This record gives sequence, structure tokens and C-alpha cells, in this order.
Amino acid sequence: MSSVSDPSLDVLLHSVSSQTSIGPAHIEDKHSRPQLLKDLRKLISALETPEYHVQRVVFFPSTYACARIAIDLKLFNIIADASGGISSSELATKTGAEEQLIVRVLRGLTYAGLVTEAGDRVYAANAITQHLKTPSVQAGMIHFYDAGLRSLSTMPEYFRKNGFKLPSDSVSGPLQYAFHTPLESYAYWNTMPEFADNFNTFMAGKLGATKTGQSWEKMYPVKSNIIDAFDQKIGDTMFVDIAGGRGHEVAQLKIDYPNAPGRFILQDLPAVIDDVKDLHSGIERMKFNFFDPQPIRGSRAYFMANIMHNWTDADCRKILLNTAKVMVKGYSKLLLSDHILPSTGCGLESLGRDIGMLSLHGGVERSESQWTALLESAGLKVVKFWYMDKGEGLVEAELQD
Repeated sequence: MSSVSDPSLDVLLHSVSSQTSIGPAHIEDKHSRPQLLKDLRKLISALETPEYHVQRVVFFPSTYACARIAIDLKLFNIIADASGGISSSELATKTGAEEQLIVRVLRGLTYAGLVTEAGDRVYAANAITQHLKTPSVQAGMIHFYDAGLRSLSTMPEYFRKNGFKLPSDSVSGPLQYAFHTPLESYAYWNTMPEFADNFNTFMAGKLGATKTGQSWEKMYPVKSNIIDAFDQKIGDTMFVDIAGGRGHEVAQLKIDYPNAPGRFILQDLPAVIDDVKDLHSGIERMKFNFFDPQPIRGSRAYFMANIMHNWTDADCRKILLNTAKVMVKGYSKLLLSDHILPSTGCGLESLGRDIGMLSLHGGVERSESQWTALLESAGLKVVKFWYMDKGEGLVEAELQD
């Protein structure tokens, strides 16, 4: 732990104090908040003893386990709907769980700030509790616990046995090792309809990011770069959402530009397309596997959201080549809505996503240089990296000259 006379600690204290003294508006500002959070984390690390810091890392999974149990018991929903707080005995009655289990689980939730401790065995909702009522948020927590933590728990053993080498394909990674399956992750999950349905619910909201974060279509100049440049003589398709799940991305685009010409197409595996309900009437459904040749030639834009990070470079190259073959030079755009890792100073969300993709898919989050190299290997080039919140971004690409 740093001494209270440590100059670096004084600098951190001054930085945090000056930022918080400006007022709530400064703290709420999306540009100021990341730096304040970064300084606060540094301050916590400076104040913690090494022993406590290590304990916090070791015991962190306990909090997640408490949250996962809470979802099964619908504790977040019950507490959020209770006005003025609710006791552990009332929660036990409503859930059917043993009261002492409720108390022990709530210790983890209140420590993590997911629920507020309003008194002795009395609990109240806060903003995070309300957020945790969202179905897609709960689905995401279920997905990363049930699939992710199991893969993470056996990942050290997996790497010891394979000589500490990254997976070379999508069927021999940590998930396959943990679950004893020869199937690629999505194929494996699709053997369990309930699991697959939960995953699709998660992807529709992405832990609430679609509500609280910056969406790519609001940041990227869709009208000038895509809509206005559409040329019917080149192709009859405006937008192809490849592996678009339930179609929330392409549907939002169709809502924002209802009079846009051309075809808007949602592509995904047959099981996913068959599960799509209430899709915008102006969007075509198409059953498609992106490892097969792309049937839509000369679209103005081909779009993939959070696809590339699921796959190794070799698999991504196959997907990109299938897309590049039907693109028109100087006209077609490839838009990849995905994470863009910083070259230094990687935050928790970025590191969590990267190791999460490794554990679940043998995949990887990529930096600018990694994106550039990957696209160039498939005959494409980066036009521009567009940055959103929390490392989210859009990689705009087209065919090489």
C-alpha cells in the first residue's frame, strides 16, 4: 500500500477531488466519467494492501455466484418491485428459499452494490437492481455464468495440456474441453433449445448496452455513407445483416430510414431464422451460414455485429473471403460492429470480453493493428475506425484497390 505521503497518491487524490467537486453534470459526462473511474481504480489500488487486493480477486467469483442464484429466485425483480425495502423473511416466503440462504446470497449482492442494505436483513433496490430486472441483462448473466465460468474454470488445465497454445480452430477450444463436446459453441448450444433461446434474448439487449450505450447507426453517417450512395444499377440490395440473430440491428435501420430504397436482408442459421418473430415487414429473412458462399451480390453494405470476435483468424478469413467475393470494388461497404482493443491500458470490459471470447469460442478481441492485418489478408482494407463507448466500435472496410 502506498504511503499517505506518496506524491503519486497526492496527485490521484487531487484529481478525484477536483473532478467530483465540479458537480453531478461533470460526473455524468460520458467523456469525463471514464477518466474519473480510471483514477478511482488507481486510488483504490494505492490504498489497498497487497493482501486485500489479492483477496478481492480470489473471492470475486463468489459475488457472481450470488447474482446467478438471485436470478433463479427472481430476487432482483422482487426487491425492485418492493417499495420501501423488503425483509429476508418476506423474500423467503415469496421465493420458497430458506431464509438463511437468502441472507447469505444478499451479503454478496449488497457488497457488490447490486442491492442496497437498508437495515438488518432488510434490502432495497438501487439503480443497478432496476437495471438487473431487464430480461436481456439477466440472460447475459446466465449465459456468461453457465457457459463462461465453466470454461474459465478448466481453462488453465486446458492450456497446461496443450502446451499453452491458442486454439487453432473453433472446435478444439476451452469450451469443448470443459463440456466434452466436439461441436462448435453455437452448434452445441443449439442442441439445448432453452440455452439457445436465452442466448438470443441476451444478444437482443447485450447486458443493456443497447439502452445505455451509443449505437453504431447513431454514430456512423448512415445516410451519407450508405443510403444516399445506393445505386440500383449495381445491385438491388441496400443492407445485408449477416448472422443478425433476431434482426434488431437491421430492424432499427429500417425504422430510422423507412423510405430507403433497396432490399434489407436478415441472414442467419435456419434454427435462428425460424425463431424470429415480429420482424419488420420490410426486411427479408434468409437462411444462411456465413461459411458458405454469400448469395447476395453487390449490396451497398454488408454488416456483421459481434461476429468476428467469436472466431479465430483462420475462420474469420473464411467468412471475410466469402463476403469479399460478392462485394463491388469502389461501391460495397463492409461494416463490422465489434470491439476495438486499445493498444495499452486495457480496461475491465475489454479484457473480460477478450478472455470471455477465448473461453467460449476460442475467439479474440482485436486491436486496430490486428483488425487491419486480418482484413488485408482477405483482400479488404480499413477505411476508418469509428469509436463508440467502452471500447465498442465500427470497422468500416471495402475492397482493396
